[in-house]
Amino acid sequence: MKHYFLILNFLLFSLLLYTPGQAQILINIDSPSGQNLPIAIADLKPLEGGIDSTFAPYQKILERDLKLTGYFKILSRDTFLEGSSTGITIEETNFDLWKKSGADALIKGGYRPKNGRYYLELRLYDVQQRQLILGKKFTFEKNDLPRVVHAFVDEVLQKLTGEKGVFATTKILALSYEGKRNKEAFLMNTDGSGLQQLTQHHSITLSADWSNDGDLVGYTSYAAGNPDFYLMERASRKTRKLIAFPGLNFGVAFSPKSEMFALAVSDGKEPEIKLFNFKGKLLRTLTQNRWADMEPTFSPDGKNIAFVSDQSGQPHVWRMSVDGGEPTRLTFQGYHNVNPSWSPRGDKIAFCGRDQGYFDIFTMNPDGSNIERLTMDSGNNEAPSWSPDGRLIAFTSSRTGKEQIFVMDARGKTQLQITPGTAKFSSPSWSPVLSDLKD
Repeated sequence: MKHYFLILNFLLFSLLLYTPGQAQILINIDSPSGQNLPIAIADLKPLEGGIDSTFAPYQKILERDLKLTGYFKILSRDTFLEGSSTGITIEETNFDLWKKSGADALIKGGYRPKNGRYYLELRLYDVQQRQLILGKKFTFEKNDLPRVVHAFVDEVLQKLTGEKGVFATTKILALSYEGKRNKEAFLMNTDGSGLQQLTQHHSITLSADWSNDGDLVGYTSYAAGNPDFYLMERASRKTRKLIAFPGLNFGVAFSPKSEMFALAVSDGKEPEIKLFNFKGKLLRTLTQNRWADMEPTFSPDGKNIAFVSDQSGQPHVWRMSVDGGEPTRLTFQGYHNVNPSWSPRGDKIAFCGRDQGYFDIFTMNPDGSNIERLTMDSGNNEAPSWSPDGRLIAFTSSRTGKEQIFVMDARGKTQLQITPGTAKFSSPSWSPVLSDLKD
């Protein structure tokens, strides 16, 4: 199967119009109480010819991405004082009027058809300093506008925070029903678009995860009648059954530093967490007790795992070294804490806790301290999965009456549904940055 953007025949080229060191805008991503940056998004303008409906989704896509970061306050167009007929260059921009509108940053853009394709130029301005921060030019195929906008937002984040975004270079894997009974794995873009069915077992698929380079996807399926573990090459879709002990083979987590993965295996007993290489060879059994140990997640350095165990009588999150040793209990509040997910930044572990009959998403430090609640009064919220930059969390929520995938920033300030709502979606897994999606 050809890579996604080879199919789209996507061509991106950029022109940087900004001299480093000029702009004064900077977003401190580590400030928990920092104010969101007021940003205005001017109407997209035809640079020649009339209005083209191809660009109608532009505003919505751009606003959605910026909102999800949790860093921006998007100003209402009702506050704009500059006329809609003005151009997009720095000479044509009235910064005094944008200041009066309350903007610290401004995005302007224009488009035109180009040799059967489309041309889009986008600019980010520092209103207070009257300077251009970023200028990008794109030439692309008709259906690839979302990809272009995502790529621009990634560059905006690079300029304003020092770290590039991942909207255009990652995918989200989730489970959904194929037909009435079968549950399969699906791939989607970070905004829920571009839905593709990944597995074709016509059975029940459970818990999936990505290898650290994104080339492999591991998952559990009942295709052969037992919950066995499968490994798939993402590009070719070539699949092999790798682990098939009698009973449960479930909850894969790939090491971020080596070619091995952790898996909960019951083999006729209570499930224990074991380490395997990519050929299916058992490397080590990490937990060996009479309790159920499941749902491992690796620390970014690959030296530790967090996991769920009921050895205290109820499911709670524990931590231990991948070299073995005694585990340490991390959660004590509540009576049902599951689904741990270690942030790629290493500073937080997200997990799902049951409170007053509902499940919600929490974060804590890797030692179990500083527990913070991210969701509340919105149905069940489960299965958190971090974006590879540690800025966003994908999760399952039933707040609309049907399980859907939502994405929120790491502080839980902005929570948006990305799946369409026409079917149930659950158990998201956010990919690493994928080499075939890079600019």
